[in-house]
Amino acid sequence: TSTDSVKIAIKWNGVTADIFENGVKVVAATSFPFTALELLSLNGGDVPKSIRSLSLSTTPLSDAECVNLTTL
Repeated sequence: TSTDSVKIAIKWNGVTADIFENGVKVVAATSFPFTALELLSLNGGDVPKSIRSLSLSTTPLSDAECVNLTTL
């Protein structure tokens, strides 16, 4: 619904990517094609989307840290 909040973390090392949504790893990709960004599309779908907050870590995060950061 338009009132749902979603917390997302992307862990990317330049080759592979893991995407966490609301405390769950939803993508574990050995390659990260552009189509994988459809999960994060802000230009499509039937529900308006906006980014409330964005941060970048200067050190690699573990899966557990990504789960913790995205748990609602």
